[in-house]
Amino acid sequence: MAESVLQELKEQVLNLLDDLLEILPNESDILLVRLFFENNADPYFIMQGFLKWVYPWKKFILERNEKFFAEADHIFGPIPPEKLKKFKEVYHDGKTLSEDDKKVIWDYFAVYIALIERYRKLV
Repeated sequence: MAESVLQELKEQVLNLLDDLLEILPNESDILLVRLFFENNADPYFIMQGFLKWVYPWKKFILERNEKFFAEADHIFGPIPPEKLKKFKEVYHDGKTLSEDDKKVIWDYFAVYIALIERYRKLV
């Protein structure tokens, strides 16, 4: 059962990255992050990164507090912060992402929190 939660987290991360690539098709860093998650990232490794770096921001995520995207250094878990610099800039520039785009991103992070909590109950 825990294995299915790990796989679901990986799939949901890939889904978000796919959505971001539709919005930002020329952003090579997002493509590289996506390829890393798809081809090299073990689902357990992804979960451990999200437990360490995303879950502590649970309150901010569930409240959709913009501080999460401004201050969290590892919004995609184990990915180095410098690889996400462009995403953070785009998120905060007020032009590139619509409010609907931001809502979708927040929805993904709420799903990540739910998956982390489900996983924690299983292990």
